[in-house]
Amino acid sequence: NSDRRTLLKTLLPLKSELGLDWVEVVNTQGKSLVNLRNSELDQTRFLDEAVVNSASRGASFSDFVDVAESSHVLLAMAYPLKSSSGLLGGLIVGHVVDDDFLNKIATGSSKHLIAFRSNRIVAATLPINREEAWTPPSPEQAFARIQIDRQIYLAKSFVFTGASQSLLTTVLYPISILEAAKLQLWIRLIFLFLLVGIIVAGIGTWISRTITRPLRTVTLIAQQVTQEANFDLQAPVTTQDEVGIVSLSLNQLIRQVKSLLQEQQE
Repeated sequence: NSDRRTLLKTLLPLKSELGLDWVEVVNTQGKSLVNLRNSELDQTRFLDEAVVNSASRGASFSDFVDVAESSHVLLAMAYPLKSSSGLLGGLIVGHVVDDDFLNKIATGSSKHLIAFRSNRIVAATLPINREEAWTPPSPEQAFARIQIDRQIYLAKSFVFTGASQSLLTTVLYPISILEAAKLQLWIRLIFLFLLVGIIVAGIGTWISRTITRPLRTVTLIAQQVTQEANFDLQAPVTTQDEVGIVSLSLNQLIRQVKSLLQEQQE
């Protein structure tokens, strides 16, 4: 009795703090020393023989436990209890896989979850008629398009395997959210294309002005020399590219003409 009181003093705060639905301690013979359950599970019978036997041997594992004559399924985890003298038994903790449990997992996500056990719905994060036959997509299937209450979802199933049993969970992603994301992507792409177009047009204009401005200056100098016969004019050489070469050639031509005219005058 003193050992049981010590265990209770330790396990009750643990159960409350972690929000556990089931806490049990078994010895190496599989006898239950402490069995704490939530009120709704207090009078039920767990189909936990395999879990208890493995926990009593000091195994560490996770598994799923059915509740007799009920739709409840528990996610159970076992841990060995040891002392300096050897193995004392095992600690089993469990949480009911229900709507609240799935909602905690899906918190902050737009996805919905539906958990199945033996082709029956045991928990879901969205309102669904659990009496109707609803076949989940096969886990081997990449994605399936399904409709629930006029809402279309992309569905993907996963199998969570325990030591002896498994739980099928289907993840539902609303198509409407995907469509909204797709529209947002297109808007961003269109904006990006417009921005790139503006940048390209601006660069083109800048390049065009950079090239044509020196050429226009050279042309004006050539016209002014021809019209005014002013051979003292020289085109400014501001670059070393083709435009600069043209300016140098024009200046050289002007000097040569000036030189010829001076020789004729002499």
